[in-house]
Amino acid sequence: MRAVRPPSPATVAFHDHAGVALTLLPPDVLSVVTIVAFLGGLSVVTIGPGGVFVTVALYTMTSLYHSTVAGTTSAVFAAAGLVGAYLYTRSGEISAAEDRRNALSLGAGSGFGALIGVYVNSIVDAGLFRLVFALVVVGIGLTLLYRERVGLSPLLDPGWSGVRLALVFAAVGFATGIPSGLLGIGGPAFSVPVLVVLGIPLAYSVAVAQVQMVFVAGFATVGYLQYDAVLVPVALVVGVPMIAGMVLGWRARTRVDGATLRLVLAVVLVGIGGYMLA
Repeated sequence: MRAVRPPSPATVAFHDHAGVALTLLPPDVLSVVTIVAFLGGLSVVTIGPGGVFVTVALYTMTSLYHSTVAGTTSAVFAAAGLVGAYLYTRSGEISAAEDRRNALSLGAGSGFGALIGVYVNSIVDAGLFRLVFALVVVGIGLTLLYRERVGLSPLLDPGWSGVRLALVFAAVGFATGIPSGLLGIGGPAFSVPVLVVLGIPLAYSVAVAQVQMVFVAGFATVGYLQYDAVLVPVALVVGVPMIAGMVLGWRARTRVDGATLRLVLAVVLVGIGGYMLA
């Protein structure tokens, strides 16, 4: 695949010396990114949005090019999705045949959408990317705030099931896969709020979104590899604490005050997005 623009300086440096990850992440930044990744892992298995914090941290605290941030975080989320899918299958949330069909439909749709997002990322400049990213972060935060403070009426007929419901999941996956691939967020940050608005229970939405994360981030990673936009050392530095947070969050998910956590997450997301827009 022909790259639309030259590789970023960070990507070139990576090919010259794999230790560039330590240069890009000095001790103070490394400490913050590690904590953010751990907290993001906790969040992604309890309320859905969480990986967005990792993307924001790498984008705002390092000199990485926006495509490299999206490609690297996509690789992290692909691995994290495998772990999340295993955990929720093990606990029974997505073990039934219909649950697996819904999860796979969501994932398959998002995978194709992610490839479109990767292409769009390759042709937008850094300024436009920052603007879109900030608006999306604020939008996610405001959606969560509105849901917690006002409430949202379900849009989906509760009687829907089988193939009809699977097609709804596939459509949601495709629609949310495009911005996920574009921004390198992973999937649940978009799909969980949409599914909840449609009337799907939060716990079930989070569970199927783990499978979606495998598809959307996996397809996106393949796309970004074509542009040499995945830094493996940085992915490892971020991925290990995130997966640790996911395991802990999965174990503690029934003891966490979900409403308070969602409210805090929403406020933080609006604040981060506002900062990026300033």
